[in-house]
Amino acid sequence: MKTFTKLFTATLLCVLSLSLITACGPKGPKKPSVSTNEVITQSVAKMEEMMGISAPAETQTVAFTLPNYTVDYANERLSVLRGSGIGLYFAQYVAGESVALADDVIYKDTVTAEDVTLDFLLKKSAVEGGIHLTMEMHQTNSGEAAVSPIQIYFAYDYTAKKPVKTTIVSANERAGGYDLAVAQFDYGTQTAYSYNFTLAAADLSPLKTALTEKTLDFEGLSEYSLYRYVFAKLHADTGTVEAYGYQAGSTDEISATETEVSTLYNGIYAQVKDACVPVALLDDAAATQKVFYQDMWAYGSSRVMAIE
Repeated sequence: MKTFTKLFTATLLCVLSLSLITACGPKGPKKPSVSTNEVITQSVAKMEEMMGISAPAETQTVAFTLPNYTVDYANERLSVLRGSGIGLYFAQYVAGESVALADDVIYKDTVTAEDVTLDFLLKKSAVEGGIHLTMEMHQTNSGEAAVSPIQIYFAYDYTAKKPVKTTIVSANERAGGYDLAVAQFDYGTQTAYSYNFTLAAADLSPLKTALTEKTLDFEGLSEYSLYRYVFAKLHADTGTVEAYGYQAGSTDEISATETEVSTLYNGIYAQVKDACVPVALLDDAAATQKVFYQDMWAYGSSRVMAIE
């Protein structure tokens, strides 16, 4: 179980704006024509098709920093898919008929091993233009508690009955710092976006306010002490990438201007900013106990590790 929890947390940290589709008539809101489970199933399949996935057989820097490593398409593709894949394949698993998870219900599975306790919470709901799925791992190890949440937004066209985009977000707030990892797959443009950073800040309130107000441009982000960042736009149809990356302490510097980096950053942030808004944790007290975590973990981890 320790191996499971360490890999789960690390995978989440490696790494979602919905349009109004639901019609309203005189009798109230119309029920979506496609179930939440079918939206999830179709969306994961579309991601695999777009990204070419076969079926399974610490020094700080302040203000603007020049990118200091080249982001390769193949490596970033694998990073995005493995980082976001664990959440997507968890979602695919719980959308299966054998699991039978109802909409708008908070489920909880508690797993213990030695001195580690895991409370895994999950909820899926139909929202405007798609599905919102929340997963949280509450881990207690020798009295120390940590929460690893992930949000997945499945944007869906209920008229055409096809996925529009899928966005996966992992946000980790810790003492003196913040980690944010976002992966988005836009099926209309055949584009995948990777947006992630790790920073240090004594007061996270201004950062969280900017994320909530969707105003965290590159100038604002550069005011923080950054440990690392990657901002990438992957063109799945051509196998090319536009990206800048930074890792504190790296010496492999390349040339780029602040204008070049900020232009790409701001374009990517515009695509994912709606999903970067902090989300409140699920209400543990309202959860329904159900056993599903270990089988879900086995399925999700095996699918992720098979990605090439």
